[in-house]
Amino acid sequence: MVDTLASSINYQNRPALQLAYLDITERKQAEEELRVSRDRFKTIFARAGMGIVVANIMGCIEDCNGAFSEILGYDNEELLKKHFKDITFSEDIDKNLDLFRQMIAGKTDRYEMEKRYKSKDGRQIWCNLTASAIRGDNGELLQILALVDDISERKEAEESIATSNRKVAEILESIQDGFFTVDRNWCFTYANMRAAANLGLKPENLIGQNLWEMFPVIKGTAHEIAYRKSMEDRVVQRFETKGALTDRWYDISVYPSAEGISVYWQDITERKQAEESLRETKDYLENLINYANAPIIVWDTSFNITRFNQAFEQLTGLLARDVLGNPLEMLFPGDGKDESLELIRRTTTGERLDAVEIPILRTDKSVRIVLWNSANIYDKDGTAVVATIAQDRILPIVSERNSSCEQLWRASGMASSPVMETGDLFMSTPQLRAFWVSAARKCSAGATGKYFLSRSALTWSANTALLRQGKSGTSRISMSRGPLVPQPMLPA
Repeated sequence: MVDTLASSINYQNRPALQLAYLDITERKQAEEELRVSRDRFKTIFARAGMGIVVANIMGCIEDCNGAFSEILGYDNEELLKKHFKDITFSEDIDKNLDLFRQMIAGKTDRYEMEKRYKSKDGRQIWCNLTASAIRGDNGELLQILALVDDISERKEAEESIATSNRKVAEILESIQDGFFTVDRNWCFTYANMRAAANLGLKPENLIGQNLWEMFPVIKGTAHEIAYRKSMEDRVVQRFETKGALTDRWYDISVYPSAEGISVYWQDITERKQAEESLRETKDYLENLINYANAPIIVWDTSFNITRFNQAFEQLTGLLARDVLGNPLEMLFPGDGKDESLELIRRTTTGERLDAVEIPILRTDKSVRIVLWNSANIYDKDGTAVVATIAQDRILPIVSERNSSCEQLWRASGMASSPVMETGDLFMSTPQLRAFWVSAARKCSAGATGKYFLSRSALTWSANTALLRQGKSGTSRISMSRGPLVPQPMLPA
């Protein structure tokens, strides 16, 4: 493309026309590109989702797109010629002016800031502002192009997170437990007052410091093992250990996070001391029960045996491992088992066995009569029975008891003793009445000093009804449980 220029001249004393041709192809191309660029800018300016503003060097708006007007709630015409200070939140004006003046002075061609605009209805709107200088060929500032991005939602989210973090921080600072976090480089990013104070430091003394460099003493301990496993395998770790830097016990939980790990610990020294004291007390009681000379047994509310000491093993010939968890009735002979169990069941109502005779079956099938004394173990509220413990005293064997009965018989002044090998007495009703009266008198008078009254001495047979009715007949007295009757005592 050429541009033709024609002019009249005098050529050899004659009029002539001079033509000049100029190639303007490049200029035309440049003009076309500029036109396209302007059209493109106008399209972007009008359709952009981000606010675009053109301001003069005085700071007044010369043009703005619809997105900017929408952000602030104005019509475009309302914004034209407004100074940027008119629509800027008061607390951000000074900072904005300072950056604007640096651009006017030629110190910068671009600046960016987060600022609050005032909407038409007075609301505060957070935006990210990026301002660029438009300069002429000689560098003079012609206009300012500003891109404005509405970041209100992001700011609200940040504020919400900040508020939440403040609340969390307040909680972590108020609790009496320690808490700290480290990043993936093992540098402290947070430590509450308790955690820092436990180390004799302030939180700010820890932030940014490397855990292993600051506390090399914990290398190789349970701390390092748990911390590294949580960091590398992204799993929660919990453990109890004695402090490597203090003489205290701690319950420590380690939680993996995107940034590193969080460590939460509780001082459990008092609990550990209580547990140790309880263990010592338990060991003492265990030894006291296991090695006591008297047989001791414990059963639960289901009448299953839960404790069985060595003396009871010697009494029965059974080993503790053979009876623990088994029903208590396994210790009683078949004859009278129901009666024995009925006495045992009364303990669940709070009743105590007080020198009650209950027969015990040995492994050799022999039976030993034992005086049972019990006490109930209650729940933490002190209302419900959870177990019963009984201590027993072995009574003399049958031959010894027969000898004592014979002594009582003779002391009563009666004829020859009807004591049988089984330890039972057989006599007629008149004999029984005379025996009872005579023996009772001697026992109450203390004539011989060898007799006493007991709840568990002699038991009437079914023929006791004959005695009460004054009828004749034969009565049987068994050496087992029974009502209050004369009980022979072995000679002192």
